[in-house]
Amino acid sequence: AGVSWPIRTNCTHGESERAEQSARRRNSRKHLRKRDLAAEQIDRKLSPSSTNFFQASQLSSPTHTRCQIPRMAVAAQPLLASALLALLLAAVSAADTKNNPADELVSLINSNRTASKASNLVDNQGLGCIALQYIKAYEGQCDQVGGNKKPVDSSFIDTFAPNCGVQAASLAKITGRLLACQPSYPPPAQAFDMLIANERSLQVLHSKNHTEVGAAVTGTSGGGPYFWCVLFSNGKPNSSFTVEGGVPKTAHPGCFSGNNDECSGAISTGVSAWTLVSATLFALAGAFTL
Repeated sequence: AGVSWPIRTNCTHGESERAEQSARRRNSRKHLRKRDLAAEQIDRKLSPSSTNFFQASQLSSPTHTRCQIPRMAVAAQPLLASALLALLLAAVSAADTKNNPADELVSLINSNRTASKASNLVDNQGLGCIALQYIKAYEGQCDQVGGNKKPVDSSFIDTFAPNCGVQAASLAKITGRLLACQPSYPPPAQAFDMLIANERSLQVLHSKNHTEVGAAVTGTSGGGPYFWCVLFSNGKPNSSFTVEGGVPKTAHPGCFSGNNDECSGAISTGVSAWTLVSATLFALAGAFTL
């Protein structure tokens, strides 16, 4: 009889499990590939739209910037122009109302007097205008200052008072005179030192006979030499050197104390009003070209 071999028709339990695990892995990989393919298709569908959106954003943003910035600049121009115009008016006002150097000199005189126990003097505009006329009598001859040459007393009634509009009947006695001159313009503090150069001028400054003071400064023909003059009087405040109409006559070039007159053509104290006007107009022009 022949030998019969057993026919193997079933796997062992362990082999069956390994076969199932292998099948699950194959199915899982297939599922992952399908998922990746689906994701790629979705990406391809979305990618053109995203690209178009990005390109549209790039194209629209510069256009928006180009349109908006000029409108903002145009809108800002009136504000900038208004601000510069305000500065212009303030500059002109400051130039027109700047401190009168003759008034500054009177302030220095009174400060020095009060420090020496002397009385404060009234700043009289009529007397200040006459001080300016007193300077003009020298006709720009700086070398005549300090000598014995000085205007005759009759000039106060005949020339100085009429040129200032001061009533002749209100003229009072001149109790002291200080006069100085030099080629370059001296500011008030330096002018004070020039005027009070010796013991005699110091006595004039501190004299108890004075009740009023008037000061003036002017150049010659728009330049040097420059004259400073201080006149003292023993007149009664508010009644001496009375000006007709309350305002002295214009006496440019030069300026005098006691009023709000501008020092036109007398000195170069700083930037002129017209210089400020020109600079601001240039700034305005630049604002409209932004």
